[in-house]
Amino acid sequence: MKKENVWYYKMGSTLEKSTINYFKKKGYWGKVIWHEAEFNHDRYGDKEVAESYKNHFYREVPEEIYNHVYKHLFTYIDMYFRMAPKGGFIYDHKNIYDYVNLFNRDLNFIYHMLVLNKINLVIFPRSPHLGGDLILYLLAEKMGLKTLILEHSKLTNKFFFYYNVKDYGEFKTSKKITEYEKVEIENKFEKDLHYMNEFYKKNKKSVRKILRDVFRPEYRLILEIFQSGGIEQSLNRYKKRRQFKKDLKSVIEENIDLNKNFIYFPLHLQPEKTTSAFGGKYVDQLLALERLSHRLPEGWQIYVKENPKQTPYMRGKYFFERFKKIPNVKMVPGSMNTYELIKKSRFVATITGTAGWEAITGGKSALVFGWGVWYKTFPGVFQYHQDIDLEEVANYEFDHETLEKKVSELQTRMGEGIIYQRLHKSYPDYNKDENERSVNRSLEKILYDA
Repeated sequence: MKKENVWYYKMGSTLEKSTINYFKKKGYWGKVIWHEAEFNHDRYGDKEVAESYKNHFYREVPEEIYNHVYKHLFTYIDMYFRMAPKGGFIYDHKNIYDYVNLFNRDLNFIYHMLVLNKINLVIFPRSPHLGGDLILYLLAEKMGLKTLILEHSKLTNKFFFYYNVKDYGEFKTSKKITEYEKVEIENKFEKDLHYMNEFYKKNKKSVRKILRDVFRPEYRLILEIFQSGGIEQSLNRYKKRRQFKKDLKSVIEENIDLNKNFIYFPLHLQPEKTTSAFGGKYVDQLLALERLSHRLPEGWQIYVKENPKQTPYMRGKYFFERFKKIPNVKMVPGSMNTYELIKKSRFVATITGTAGWEAITGGKSALVFGWGVWYKTFPGVFQYHQDIDLEEVANYEFDHETLEKKVSELQTRMGEGIIYQRLHKSYPDYNKDENERSVNRSLEKILYDA
């Protein structure tokens, strides 16, 4: 068998290194590039590739290929905007032309690397969502290279795999690799979400943390000044944090009537893959609220809840000005219980979020706006369109057993193991070596039918 030359997009886990060694030792892979694709923001200190990027001079990219990638410039900017030196939720103050220059420089270098190394397989351990990885995927797609995308799942010890970005949620390119086994799902809304558990544990109230919350903008300002040695951007971010706190408070309504007809719409944390990669135009969450508001039956309202982890990113002055102009929409206090809101709502609306999954597992419909929703083919899920009948969504009834069958069938087309290693804390019996063996065996079946 001819060895494949691989670009394995690097997220920095030991699992990735194990997978590369496994497939090289088995003789499947020859040359392997193990690197990210955001070269202006090197996270892993890979000096060899970084030096190649630094010394790279322009080389022609065929116009047909360039135009295919260029169509996605806005999405690239939205994704790359989060790649700030101080973290993914902090403004970096580049202007649009800085991003255009980065886009063209990265596109040219990545194309050159694909050609020079004769790459014929590109693997993404998560769907492209950082900017450079989007360029890498689009180039591979147009050049006819095989792409494999992996994605962690909410289902225990399972991961998604698919070959085309737009197949996420449909999984038509995902083949059956395990036998059918019935999955039992608790018929309730409440879920044990590790990322929220960690957040609430980290922010468990104490005198020190209450003071930190009250003075969070000041706390962050001092921290950033000492860490970066600069004050100009730190002061600007400080102002944004204070303004965000003030603006959010100005739209929250304390007297919320849960006995009214309402749709529950929890906002996504941004920036995140759930909207930037999977939301399409509804990365603009206000657009979804505007369209939903326009179609409300008489007397209905939309109750919106801000994500507790949200920062000023994508929540500037004009966001709140626009929010206030949407009829029949109310921002509920952050202290309101999300599961009580789901329970009392007519249905849940979301771009791609977990709240939709929580709704249908408890027997309530979900309306989704994004295209990349892993549960979108399940009973009780409606895809938004301009002629949607919201009363039909609210009154739709479906059987929990049918949902379990759909999930069970999907699991036959999923890999075994945890590919996002930060999740291992959620599994008391997690064993690193056994997990690596499970993931690598699954990938061997997926790629080579072995």
